[in-house]
Amino acid sequence: DPLKGHTGAVYAVDVSPDGRTIASGSGDHTVRIWDAKTEELLHALVHEDSVWSVHISPDSKRVASGSRDKSLRVWDIETGELAFNPIECDGTVSCVRYSPSGDRI
Repeated sequence: DPLKGHTGAVYAVDVSPDGRTIASGSGDHTVRIWDAKTEELLHALVHEDSVWSVHISPDSKRVASGSRDKSLRVWDIETGELAFNPIECDGTVSCVRYSPSGDRI
C-alpha cells in the first residue's frame, strides 16, 4: 500500500479567490478548512478514504473534494455541511476543478 505510514500526508491545498480561506486534502480522509488570517481550523470534513484533490469555488463559498473513496463531494465552507449528496464515480477522484463561472465541476 503506497499510503502505509503516510496517513496524515497532505495531498492537496487551495486558497479561496477572496484570500480568506485555505482548504487541504489529506491521507487521513479529511478536508480541512482554515481561516487564512487567523490560521484557525474551521472544519474537518470526512471522506471514507484519502482526499487527493480540493478546489474552492470562484465565489469562495464551497469547496469540492475528490477522494480515493470514489466520490466527489461539495461542502459549504461556512457551515461545513455537504451542499448535496456525494457524486459516486467509477474510481479514485484524483482531481476536481470548478469552471471559471463556478456553475460546473
